[in-house]
Amino acid sequence: MPALPILKLPIIVLMKILRTIDIDTVFLISLCSRKMYHLFKNFRDKSVTLRIKIYGESSSVRVVTPNNYYHEVGVISREKEKSGNLERVNISGHLVPIDRSRKHRVWETYWDDKVEGFKSVMEYLLDLFGLKKVTTIIVSPDTMRFLNVLKERQGNDYELYLSHRLKLLLSRNRFTGTEIKRLLQHWAIGGFRRLKYFQLDVEDLNIEDVFRELTHTRMTEKREYKSNAVSPTTFSDRDRLITRNDDVVASFKYDQQYGRVEFGVWPDSEGNQY
Repeated sequence: MPALPILKLPIIVLMKILRTIDIDTVFLISLCSRKMYHLFKNFRDKSVTLRIKIYGESSSVRVVTPNNYYHEVGVISREKEKSGNLERVNISGHLVPIDRSRKHRVWETYWDDKVEGFKSVMEYLLDLFGLKKVTTIIVSPDTMRFLNVLKERQGNDYELYLSHRLKLLLSRNRFTGTEIKRLLQHWAIGGFRRLKYFQLDVEDLNIEDVFRELTHTRMTEKREYKSNAVSPTTFSDRDRLITRNDDVVASFKYDQQYGRVEFGVWPDSEGNQY
């Protein structure tokens, strides 16, 4: 079957075709040439509200639709490239290897500098889909340095989440009760203002000691907390409500059996207030 000469089609026909293509195909074809890039950028279906999210744990940048369908571009260290024969594509001025053999909406790009990789993929997707900002970043050790890039680009206009696998400067996967206490105290005096949610594994946590110097009360009702980045969680009247110095409140719960804490700042991602 001969190839369809898409660039020779009448503009009205071309516009209709471009508006029916899903986001993962848009990304793929946009890499073919600058002309295709600009065609998709100008004629894509702009009635669909898209969001850009950065997932540190999976080392990827996602384009997400309102119904949570997404396409994911992986940002992988060059040293993990298994084949030296991968095709090269131009992403924000960088000629980098890309592996399109994997399915499940993930294509892997390989970079000498992962921070530069995140920045380049982010800028490429934001421009391609006509978006002005990243909405969410889930921090991992690899993306801690990227926070400075994001802050320089768009200030504090994003939601920040901490993965439970985030080690920060620790040499293990679990936080101590003292570290959780310092984290909450720093938030309570106005630090981590973009932090919306975290779920962290913890050991040696004395709940009364953690809350001794915080302004807090018991929650008075069961509430579901919804997030753009993680599954919904439920806070109950057994959990605590912490008040920040600007009267913003957050729920906190401790599952002693599993050694895990959860923290969510209100309103949640759907605008639900406590």
